Amino acid sequence: MNQSEDVDGVAIFSAGSRDKQSLTLSRLGLRSVSGIEPVVSTEYDDIIRVMYCTNNHELQARFRRMMDAMAEATNLDEVLATSSTISANLKG
Repeated sequence: MNQSEDVDGVAIFSAGSRDKQSLTLSRLGLRSVSGIEPVVSTEYDDIIRVMYCTNNHELQARFRRMMDAMAEATNLDEVLATSSTISANLKG
């Protein structure tokens, strides 16, 4: 499945700096949100950055394939479809 190719939208991530998670995500194509300063977390003993992507094609193809595999493994498409149906029923 190529779910990441079919959907437009914004993906938002939070990532720590200590173990270079935010650096890894930036190499995969995500960007830090401008205007939001990193947050110091004593709970995680880390500095948390908010990162985003608005265009799936800005992400490395390998990362898109991993996201698709995770969505398939967790049946995310079914969860989203069910959520969408429930939301439509509540509105109507």
